[in-house]
Amino acid sequence: MRAAVAKGFDAIGFSDHGPITVDCACNMRAEDFAAYRDEVRRLQTLFRGQIDVLFGLECDWLKGIQPMSFYDAFETDYRIGSVHFLCFDGEASAVDFSAESQERMVMSQFNGDWEAFVLDYYRNVEAMTAAGGFEILGHLDLVRKFNEGGRLYSEKAAAFNTAVARILEAAADNRIAVEVNTGAVGRGWRSSPYPAFWILKECRRRHLPVALNSDAHAPGGLDAFYPQALDLLREAGYGGGPTGPLRLFEG
Repeated sequence: MRAAVAKGFDAIGFSDHGPITVDCACNMRAEDFAAYRDEVRRLQTLFRGQIDVLFGLECDWLKGIQPMSFYDAFETDYRIGSVHFLCFDGEASAVDFSAESQERMVMSQFNGDWEAFVLDYYRNVEAMTAAGGFEILGHLDLVRKFNEGGRLYSEKAAAFNTAVARILEAAADNRIAVEVNTGAVGRGWRSSPYPAFWILKECRRRHLPVALNSDAHAPGGLDAFYPQALDLLREAGYGGGPTGPLRLFEG
């Protein structure tokens, strides 16, 4: 909190990984939610007049295992909907845990077909976005995390363009903002934010609002890559500065 105030932030949002019904050390347990909520509400009171503090949750889509309505029991100021897992026969496998685990998934579940893997990921993102129940679509092309420089597959396949267009249509239908996430840049995985610049231009063409988010895991990363991300947003056609407590750029 003090780091955000020192950096001159007008607002900060907490969006920890919400509970899920499969074992994952990255997500809070359902029984820990109340303590998390109470701490954020305490900070809202403590820092009132210095910075707006928003209480959020990152909500996971797990196809066939856990619907987004699972999170209706958890009251928040805002929600980020994200796909971190692909599900096979009732088991969930993380797409972004490590390059090695991602490659094992591609080999075991997609017979080594990287394009089929990416398209399955995008189909999950589309289904989640069409279902709605959240305000911000998180890192919609997270699947690219380990593909810097196109080392595993080409990201220019026409099928990807079609899949992303369907996601953005669902976002527009449900009035969901698209997250511009600089976390992978701040942690050294990517040289530019999620989503890819061509997707940002498509967002602007469709007049979709975007929400700038550092996805910081530590105080030092609160504004990681923000100046460069702002330049990319302006190059994509988003004018002016961020507006509102969620740092939304209107499309």
